[in-house]
Amino acid sequence: MLTKEQIALLVDRQKKTLISSLLPISVREGDFSEETEWRSAHTQIHYRREVMYLLSGNHSVRFKESVYPASPGTVLLLNSREKHDAAYFPQPEESTHLWLIIRPNCINCQCDKFVDGKLKIMFRHFYRNREHIAEINRVWDAGARGILSPATAVFALLAHLDLVIFDILRSEDKQKLHSFDHGIEAVEKAKSYLESTNGKNCSIAFLAELTGFSVMHFQRLFKKHAGMTVGAYTDQIRLQRCDELKNVCLQKEIAEELGFSSVASFCNWRKKMERRRK
Repeated sequence: MLTKEQIALLVDRQKKTLISSLLPISVREGDFSEETEWRSAHTQIHYRREVMYLLSGNHSVRFKESVYPASPGTVLLLNSREKHDAAYFPQPEESTHLWLIIRPNCINCQCDKFVDGKLKIMFRHFYRNREHIAEINRVWDAGARGILSPATAVFALLAHLDLVIFDILRSEDKQKLHSFDHGIEAVEKAKSYLESTNGKNCSIAFLAELTGFSVMHFQRLFKKHAGMTVGAYTDQIRLQRCDELKNVCLQKEIAEELGFSSVASFCNWRKKMERRRK
């Protein structure tokens, strides 16, 4: 459960300090040389976008090639493929973090509490307004590519994220930890991987191994819980991402983003998808 102080940090923009590639970073780099060895083994890059709100305590945050001190009110905007920490650096001070993990069809909102070097998940909330999620990605894309001015992009992006925060705060289930059975957990893991990579190099055999099931059982589970086959779900992800990028990217860039080997194969796929839509 969020405290009144934590809610105040979420709703008051004046209390926020931004770390992002969209605007110059106002926070000075810190001297965290004692964490260098740990970070060399706990750094990641992935395709999905993430947002972190630090709600209590103090923590160091790696962003790209630098490490910054973070205090309550710090907001970290992570674009896809930006280097960052893969875990929390072990420290005695307690801290609370709200993560928004942006996937094409869902934003996984997770509140973590870091206590005595251990992570405790306080709650999870799933935001599923697809049109709004697509708009968040469109604004982020426009800001990253210079179509929107940095200040305008950040203003619009924070406004859209505020709607996600509002949905969290009004949810009656925000104090409940969302639990999965093993089948749902496996499918959610596969969906998350597909969405974060746009289906690049994601064979059914690879996804089955990733989730710990046989190929046939994984296919049955995916169809049962996702309501469609892996191939159909991958096409859906790519179509949505294609729609988001079509006015801001060249066809070659879109083809690369979606994992196609050439512009020609991308165009053939898109024509096939357009015929299915009719």
